[in-house]
Amino acid sequence: MTKRNFTREHQRQHLTRFGSESVRGDYTPSAPPRTRQSKAALREEATLAVASLPSVTVLVICACGHKGKVRVPLKEPRPKFRCIKCNQTK
Repeated sequence: MTKRNFTREHQRQHLTRFGSESVRGDYTPSAPPRTRQSKAALREEATLAVASLPSVTVLVICACGHKGKVRVPLKEPRPKFRCIKCNQTK
């Protein structure tokens, strides 16, 4: 058996999520409610962040002869690429 009091933990989590109510009846929230962004908003935010970084278009040629253009941010070291057709790492 564990020495954890799950009832007490549940009560603490409930208080952090919903706040507490005093004896007088006035409600005091412990934290503002968090709103979740939609996937479309998150995708738009990510594309704007990537577009704002200075990047270079690199032509990657595989050992077997396949070619592909890749946009690489300037600040990152050159990553390894994997060919989609032959599955070799360059």
